[in-house]
Amino acid sequence: MTRRVKSCGAVLFKARGGGGGEGGRPEYLLLRHRKRREWGFPKGHAKPGESEEQAARREIAEECGIKTVRPAKGFRRAIGYRPIEGGETVAKSAVYFLGEVSRPRLKLERVFDAAAWVRFEEGIQMLPFEDLRMVLRAAHARARREIRRRRSTTTA
Repeated sequence: MTRRVKSCGAVLFKARGGGGGEGGRPEYLLLRHRKRREWGFPKGHAKPGESEEQAARREIAEECGIKTVRPAKGFRRAIGYRPIEGGETVAKSAVYFLGEVSRPRLKLERVFDAAAWVRFEEGIQMLPFEDLRMVLRAAHARARREIRRRRSTTTA
């Protein structure tokens, strides 16, 4: 029997540059796993009874110390993969939300040895799997719209 594991997390971004306090271009938070040496987004296992959003918020706080995130309503991307762990295939799924961070003070969990705020192009190069790059592409399109929308309402 195949074991199933669900993780929830988020693509976190902050607006940078472009003048004004709101910024112009998004930068994304990537965390590097200490043992695997792979970059990814904050995520972790959902606990029984938690909603996907609750699990994502808890994991963000635990993994990188960020407690305040402004979610992008309606953004949800799910991926699936089937690694072999301990000789058995595990059906894993990961759900990612998109959230903006205005005060990104990081405190990494010990499982990570590095964190980086990167431009979209850098993130595409750093992420090790195509499904994560697809999540970042979708997040980038939405983050840019969020920033443009906010800038147009503050300049109107």
